[in-house]
Amino acid sequence: MLQILADVFHLLAMLLLLFKIVKTKSCAGVSGRTQCLLAIVLLTQDLTLAPQSVINLGFRMVFAICAIITIILIYGPFSHTYDGKHDTFRIEILLIPCLVLALVLNYEFTWFHVLWAFSIYLEAIAIVPQIWLTDKVGYTQYMGVYLLALGIYSALNMVHWIIISLFARSNSYILLISGIAHTCFFIVFLFLECHSNKDEVKLVNVNVVDNEKPSPLDIHINNNDGYLAIQKWGRPDRW
Repeated sequence: MLQILADVFHLLAMLLLLFKIVKTKSCAGVSGRTQCLLAIVLLTQDLTLAPQSVINLGFRMVFAICAIITIILIYGPFSHTYDGKHDTFRIEILLIPCLVLALVLNYEFTWFHVLWAFSIYLEAIAIVPQIWLTDKVGYTQYMGVYLLALGIYSALNMVHWIIISLFARSNSYILLISGIAHTCFFIVFLFLECHSNKDEVKLVNVNVVDNEKPSPLDIHINNNDGYLAIQKWGRPDRW
């Protein structure tokens, strides 16, 4: 039951992110690198995990579809809104240690078990580029809810594997340790955000008349970077 509830929050997070991108026609605040890492996680898990039920299979299919659509939107139609300047975390710093750890710490030294362990380790830290980006540019609309939903998903997964380890006597230490690490990333991030003294980024909506018809402008005043960003027709420009 906890696993299904965790999958529900995972799906909710992915749908919220897609809703945010489509509604605002912007990828501002979204880490394309984290989304690519999460897609790798889903791909490797689909290759190594047999579906436990019809519900589980349905969740995994929807996860994969959402991940693919999200990446296409970030690097395709809305690429001009993607903040590549700040989304700079080097993902090889995450990929290489996860691969090495999977080769060393696994249930059985076969390609199947190594690939599965790699996906579990990578999922635990795939959110790091998103946290890195959010810490630098601040929250955008919906991103706080997105991260909260992912955090709840991680916490439920952790509790699920703790219960299995204690009462089912299952050899699931890889899942348990990774789940704890995944949850700790969110806890530390939320703690730092709550105690940060960063200047606020103000969002002001104004309407101006542009020749024949009114056009909404979004003005972002960022005190940290010292620039004025005006978004018109869905495309940001700096003055």
